Amino acid sequence: LASYEKGKAVLLSLQLFGQEGPATHFIAGFSSGVCAQIFCHPVDTLKTVAMDSRGKTVGAWTRLHEVMKTGGILRLYSGLLPAIASRGPMATIFLPMVEQFRRLLGLEYM
Repeated sequence: LASYEKGKAVLLSLQLFGQEGPATHFIAGFSSGVCAQIFCHPVDTLKTVAMDSRGKTVGAWTRLHEVMKTGGILRLYSGLLPAIASRGPMATIFLPMVEQFRRLLGLEYM
């Protein structure tokens, strides 16, 4: 939610849409989904590598060292674009829905 709120604040400060509304919420939601995926993707990649290594039990730091040694930092971000293609639209729909439910319940926008 922090990246959603910050994205919404930036959009409002740029005065692209005049006032807060659905367009602001959709763009802030998509940017929040992209931001979340960029920060979470390396951990998800390490989890996938750990699940793929059959029978080997090693710690997370050892696994990270192995991944960095074989593919560098770019290997941590392999498959990022398909993940963004999944997470971005989900956040674009979910976060504006939260805003509208808050409005229906009589609460202020976040």
